[in-house]
Amino acid sequence: NKEAINQAKWIIDTRDGEKLDLPVAFDWETWTKFNTYNISFTDLNNIATSFMDELSKNNYEGMIYGSCSYLERIWKLDNYKTWLAHYTDKTDYTKDYYIWQLSSTGKVDGINGAVDLDILYKK
Repeated sequence: NKEAINQAKWIIDTRDGEKLDLPVAFDWETWTKFNTYNISFTDLNNIATSFMDELSKNNYEGMIYGSCSYLERIWKLDNYKTWLAHYTDKTDYTKDYYIWQLSSTGKVDGINGAVDLDILYKK
């Protein structure tokens, strides 16, 4: 939790009060090495909560990023916005999500290579 709080503080210090249009995403990318960290899924949820709570205490909003299967099976953070990664034409994810990443093979003029394609749902 200490490292997560330090990472959030780094973001807060770096932004120096700057207003952001979107929440700051917590994105755990090291699933293949998860077992080497000697933590549980509960620990991981607590780490993410510490990160987002530190942001919140400093007037920034956090959100969780994850694949459909990880959001359904591991993440228990329903009180935060969700950025869903689910590469399909129509998602069957049943919980609320704020952003949907539907592809990693998009093409954008001026960018060499594939890019992620996301839909932001604003009310």
